Amino acid sequence: MPGSMLRLVLIVLALPLLAACQKGVTPQQDAELRAVYEKMRAGDLAGIEGQFAPERRQPALHQSLQFMQGMIPPDRPTVRMLKGLTLTNPDGSTDYGAQYEYDYASTAVLAQIEMRQDKAGRKTVTAVQLRQEPVGIAHAFDFGLTGKKSYQYIFLFLMALSPAFGVWGLVALWRARDIKWKFFWALAMLLGFMDLTMDWRTGDVLLNLAYIHPLWIFARKFGPLSPWMLSTSLPLASIAFLLGYRRLERPWDGKKP
Repeated sequence: MPGSMLRLVLIVLALPLLAACQKGVTPQQDAELRAVYEKMRAGDLAGIEGQFAPERRQPALHQSLQFMQGMIPPDRPTVRMLKGLTLTNPDGSTDYGAQYEYDYASTAVLAQIEMRQDKAGRKTVTAVQLRQEPVGIAHAFDFGLTGKKSYQYIFLFLMALSPAFGVWGLVALWRARDIKWKFFWALAMLLGFMDLTMDWRTGDVLLNLAYIHPLWIFARKFGPLSPWMLSTSLPLASIAFLLGYRRLERPWDGKKP
């Protein structure tokens, strides 16, 4: 399986789990995390090392911080939080962290900073990771209609067809006074069968035959640095009803003259 397709599969499988676990950081936690980067920017590596747990203060940590500090340009950046997450642990401690985009004139620095507060209230830094990216990197994953491949626009058209057929079938069912079991027909019409998912940034497509969609389509985003995942499905019950109503013979119909 190609690497891009494998990433697409992993993103689709992880989406429901991640959505269930997310909880944002508080303003105070946000300020504490930003303060770690400010120490890095000011060259206060000793201050950052002092915030790590004693067992983590190894020579390798100092070398890693020195290397990452060299990625930071001297001018002042504009900064925005891309994503924040808080997790309360069974032992009473709290892990929290955030990803920030620091945009400078020539480059962007993505900072992933994580901290832990134990049940006694003591706070330590658990992770600091920096990497350079093009300025405004998060905008590269925004949803847009320009510069896409032709089949991506066809995919959007197919996405529009799914709810159109679904709603058309429901309206036809509501108007059909001679149909029995309307409730079960309606339930079936609200479902889309199979799943066609597209990575909107690259155009990669994944087909899952054994899948059922409520309400035919959905769009989700894994994170600020991941693409929009657009999914559509086939409203089989609606199509079957629209093709068969008043065309196929039914047991409760009287004999045709």
